[in-house]
Amino acid sequence: MKKELIGAMVTPFDDSDKIDYLEVKKLLDIYKNEHDAIVVAGTTGEESSLSIKEKTELVNFVINNTNLKIIVGVVENNTQRAVEQIEKLNSLPIYAVLVALPYYNKPPQRGIFLHFKKLLQVSKHPLIIYNVPSRCGVSIDYQTIKKLLHLNNKLIGIKECSGDFNLIRLLKKNYPDFKVYYGNDKDFYKALTAGADGIISVSSVLYGKDYLQLMNDYDEGFKNELLIDYLNLIGNLIAFETNPIPIKYLLSKHGFKSMNLRLPLVKLTLEGERTLDII
Repeated sequence: MKKELIGAMVTPFDDSDKIDYLEVKKLLDIYKNEHDAIVVAGTTGEESSLSIKEKTELVNFVINNTNLKIIVGVVENNTQRAVEQIEKLNSLPIYAVLVALPYYNKPPQRGIFLHFKKLLQVSKHPLIIYNVPSRCGVSIDYQTIKKLLHLNNKLIGIKECSGDFNLIRLLKKNYPDFKVYYGNDKDFYKALTAGADGIISVSSVLYGKDYLQLMNDYDEGFKNELLIDYLNLIGNLIAFETNPIPIKYLLSKHGFKSMNLRLPLVKLTLEGERTLDII
């Protein structure tokens, strides 16, 4: 089965703190060359700093300017607010919704189950779980995913960022049609060997050809050590500070404008700039 390359897109903010749609269009033109889909208004897109109006306008602009599959991020620790967001997305022609686990309030597994059960009942689009304990403080476990899969067929995948390669193996062994996308740019090869269906990548906007090469080599049974090490280096470097701070710096180096960030995120330190200048 073909591995998928999905880009996690930044949201360009100009010097007036407005979304720069000319730069959004430039990013979409880059993604169309190598990617199967893009994530709009996810963590990389600073979803938490977007108003509902901004997010809706951004998603509609992307819909009208790309033929790629569109996945929209929902990051809420309030189930009712997540429901309201998903209801707004129901009328839009998108591929799927990427839903992060509730952050900060750290629900137990039964709370996580009921949260996603409610969202699956409401959504007209397929859902992808975003499992990112470093940001949310909690991780979804295999048994909870299993219960959700037996409950509703609109749950089509997971963006796995916990580093639990055994979870990837378990899911692909028992639910081969369930999509497991790796969510960290570092150690992607390890995820492939565990059975991952592809990656939702931050850095692929600049290194898409390299990710495609790695996946093609893997499918052909060739372990490209140099390319694996290179992409691991990039994965480490773009994690120098909180995403999307480093990738916005790299994009600005490559000629993209409006790579400002919204508070509480701030621009990369001078030390970080010197570190990332090696690539």
